[in-house]
Amino acid sequence: MRSESFSFLEQLARDIASQNSRTALTYATSCPNNGRPTQPPLTDTSPGIAAALAVDTFLAIGFLRRKTTVIPFRESTVLITDGLYRFSRNPIYLSMIVLLYGEAIVLGSLSPWLVPTAFAAAVSRLFIQCEEAMLAEKFGDQYRDYCQRVRRWL
Repeated sequence: MRSESFSFLEQLARDIASQNSRTALTYATSCPNNGRPTQPPLTDTSPGIAAALAVDTFLAIGFLRRKTTVIPFRESTVLITDGLYRFSRNPIYLSMIVLLYGEAIVLGSLSPWLVPTAFAAAVSRLFIQCEEAMLAEKFGDQYRDYCQRVRRWL
């Protein structure tokens, strides 16, 4: 007896080979469960993921309005210390990490939890340390005072 997933893959391969892209797309977007399309689960974390993306967009627009760069390792022209930067020196990276943790929750298994943890460590070492040195060099005591008032993450 063949499994449903094998039949599904077999049909998909036949449709791709016959260049029947419409049928292949139908199979590719459906599940082996009687050919019914699947929907990603809507969980309680979906609003959190949307909020993290909105924060990143809002902060990036703030950089553009002040005519400074949001791109890492480029020289900043303005030290931004208001808004969300009153609570975290790195709200963009923080929202990315929140987004990754939200995805880990949605996926519902243990292994995705490693990604945001590794991402936080990598961002801290490869980006934030260099960016902080650049900001300290550019803005001097103004930046050092800011660092005394506001934590790196929260």
